[in-house]
Amino acid sequence: MIRYSQFNDFKPLKDEVPYFPITEARNIAGRARSLLRINKRTEDDVQAIATDASQIMEAYFDHEKEEKLEEIQREKRWDLLNGDEDGNFLSFKSEAFDEFDIRTSDNTPTIDALIEGIDYCFDPASVEVKDVEPYEYFAVLTLWFIADYLQGLETKFEFKQLKRVKRTDKKYTAEEVLQFGQKIFEAFEAVAHAEQLRAIKRVEEKYESKIQKILDDKSKISKSASEKMSEEVRRELEEESKNDRREHAKKMAALSKKSRNKSMDAVLAKWDSEPPLQALSAAKSGAKLSTWLGTQNLEFFEPRTVAEWVSAHNKKIKAAS
Repeated sequence: MIRYSQFNDFKPLKDEVPYFPITEARNIAGRARSLLRINKRTEDDVQAIATDASQIMEAYFDHEKEEKLEEIQREKRWDLLNGDEDGNFLSFKSEAFDEFDIRTSDNTPTIDALIEGIDYCFDPASVEVKDVEPYEYFAVLTLWFIADYLQGLETKFEFKQLKRVKRTDKKYTAEEVLQFGQKIFEAFEAVAHAEQLRAIKRVEEKYESKIQKILDDKSKISKSASEKMSEEVRRELEEESKNDRREHAKKMAALSKKSRNKSMDAVLAKWDSEPPLQALSAAKSGAKLSTWLGTQNLEFFEPRTVAEWVSAHNKKIKAAS
């Protein structure tokens, strides 16, 4: 499940965002808060939107899984599926993700998942927030990333305890600062997208108000004609926005995939070269390798993801021998 509990320890509309170590974080949070003030959103509203955003993304990934499974089955690529003794589908093999570009929470940037999810199943009636707008979801996502950033400033993951513990000092490693920068970059992307959606909505509202003025002045333009014009402009704006989002999603997916593959290749090369790691379970070697990955100039991945890489790699080796 995608996390949305960041706001348990951070009040998204009120808590201060420090200048150090990334000064732009405060400005980005301010931009997101300004968007949420337009409709006078409360802390409860923000939490409700965050919860719904998480559910939207889960629904998108479930839909993606079902679509890709049907596609693989249509092409009779049974070699890419793991099943039980009765032939029931259990999971995709690792090769399937690259060959069929299967989107999951591990290989898809959160902002792209929310963009696609809102296109797929956004329903304002499903969230108890009055007249909620798509741009508000991305403003909330911005603060979600800011909360992640602040959590990293205050705590760190302790592998021996398998949980986050409070930092004893504020001395950050170069790798940690790099991870903080990634979170702020994600927050910047989210707030920029929120502002773009808000700008599109303002254009629509301005256009519709002009049409209404023409009608009120008893123009020769009929009501049906004006409604048609309004709908055509709305469609054009939405299509232009969707095309921009698709291109952005493609570029970000390619960058994310390239970065992920570099990390995975490094991890598996490390595993191949160290027999003591090979003697451990996938979960234990995944935890150790994830810690090691955090010391490298590569994208960091959690132990669960690294363990999946090791397990799939080990199966390939055994199958080939």
